[in-house]
Amino acid sequence: MADAPPPLDADDDEVDAGAQERAVFLLDVRPELFETDEPGKGTRGEVAARLVLDFVRGRLLEKSKDLVALVACGDGRGGAAAATILPLGPPNAKGARLLQEAQSAGAFRTAGAFGAWLEKLGGARGGTAAHPGQLK
Repeated sequence: MADAPPPLDADDDEVDAGAQERAVFLLDVRPELFETDEPGKGTRGEVAARLVLDFVRGRLLEKSKDLVALVACGDGRGGAAAATILPLGPPNAKGARLLQEAQSAGAFRTAGAFGAWLEKLGGARGGTAAHPGQLK
């Protein structure tokens, strides 16, 4: 019979201050993403983008070495394309600026606007930066 694992100590709950965390945000791009739950708060997509942007900005201010990524599953136009919007890596000003500009342009307001933004993002990065893929 196998030995039982040792009991947890109070110290086991502490996180190593030097540990690197990974946060991968996934946008499930369905029509519901572009609906509004509360008037004046924006669509669910706008709220999600603000949360990711706040996370990235917070990690920038902390000079954190954590890794962050943003992936969209779906293209906003009914397709099953997947795109990496922010590749897994340390938060940076370029990623924060990208999300801020997308929000200002209304990219998360409607499915059509999101699809057009993703398309433009792929083209602006030479067709590879949005890392398009196909879900099966």
